[in-house]
Amino acid sequence: MPWRSASGVVAILVSLSYGYGAWRLAAEPAGSGPPTRVLLVQGNLDLGSQWRDDLYGQNLDVYLGMTRSGVREHAPALVVWPENAMTFFLAREPLYRLSIAQVISTAAVQLVAGGPHFIAGEERYLNSAFLVAADGEILARYDKEKLLPFAEYFPFGQFELLRRSFGRVREFTRGEASPPLPTVAGRAGILICNEAMFPEIAARRVAAGADLLINLANDSWIGDDQYAELALDMSVFRAVEQRRYVVRASTSGPSAIIDDRGRVRDRSAASSQSLVSGEIERRSQTSFYAVVGDLFAASCGLLVIAALWRARRSGELAP
Repeated sequence: MPWRSASGVVAILVSLSYGYGAWRLAAEPAGSGPPTRVLLVQGNLDLGSQWRDDLYGQNLDVYLGMTRSGVREHAPALVVWPENAMTFFLAREPLYRLSIAQVISTAAVQLVAGGPHFIAGEERYLNSAFLVAADGEILARYDKEKLLPFAEYFPFGQFELLRRSFGRVREFTRGEASPPLPTVAGRAGILICNEAMFPEIAARRVAAGADLLINLANDSWIGDDQYAELALDMSVFRAVEQRRYVVRASTSGPSAIIDDRGRVRDRSAASSQSLVSGEIERRSQTSFYAVVGDLFAASCGLLVIAALWRARRSGELAP
């Protein structure tokens, strides 16, 4: 194809893409209920990436204090704490649950918070997200499915010599598939930390019935604000792909509320102690990407390979 013709095709495709994007942004989506106000609590406390006994119960006072202040100021229906916000086994600590209830019961709000979960008898540790009622009762739990190698589990378990230093920390076990958390804001598909990097995981949450996505993240252990900004950008992609609001609660930021068009409605600064409050809406529509995934990109790749092969066979492409 002559270069002028090829340039024309590219210009048409770019124009169509821009026009489609502008049209989609201008169209008002159909909501599935009234908006819900949420509060994100960003404690900016470095707990590392691995479960440690010596940190048991630490920092709950910070999150409770910030939550008390945020609930009083913003009157949310749902409060979200990040991954690793709770450094204790919530299900085994009635006094800690009582402390949480004393803060959120006055406003009758729900809490989604990240923390470890221990299964007695099986000696298994899970990286979990808990849905907690205003009275401190655990309503539901999600266990992280895609663990981070070397941070949450040791991928070469058969080599005991290599494993010795890693064995000093608690190793997480992969969670099983579970339904979205039934929050007051809607059915919430949970993405814990690096799970937000994978579009297929977000797609599975929506296919399971999620009205919104909640990403609990730990960015403090990396210590790089630039990486944290990239992680936020990945959450923006998940919102656009699935046409869902994404609530991102990070340990050190940025925490953000992203609408179903990928627009960041409100956010915090990285490496700061912050509260983020805003309204979210549940969505039920299915996007084209949610149905076909990366089929278009794969098709483009196959077309390029076919064009190169044809050019090579016809002699247009030098060996």
